[in-house]
Amino acid sequence: MVIPGKPTSWKRTSGKQRHTERSQRIAAQRIRIAVREALSDGWSRAGRFAVLVESHYAGGLEELVEVGEPHRGAKSEGDWDNLGKLPSDALQGIVWDDDRQIVDGRSLKRYGCRVEQVLVAVWRVRR
Repeated sequence: MVIPGKPTSWKRTSGKQRHTERSQRIAAQRIRIAVREALSDGWSRAGRFAVLVESHYAGGLEELVEVGEPHRGAKSEGDWDNLGKLPSDALQGIVWDDDRQIVDGRSLKRYGCRVEQVLVAVWRVRR
């Protein structure tokens, strides 16, 4: 499944009130729309799943990292695990009942891409 637009990572909220940032709600909705269009009729949410999330960025890594701090202090991207968390949470109730059904997950960052987007692949695990 292809989700167009800049990848958005899940962010922890601060303070006493639990809320979801607007950018996260919009990104989750884009994911849900793309997945509903891609799923075949009769999809079953039962079983165990594997998921691959690829976050594609237009710029190179050197453009995202502050000068003098290689691979630290990256500005315009999220942590690899949080880039995978937002899609896995957004797919709950559509692809699987609970993201605890994911037994194999991988999140990748790709730089220097022509198009900023998120690719999500889901498949069943039989064991």
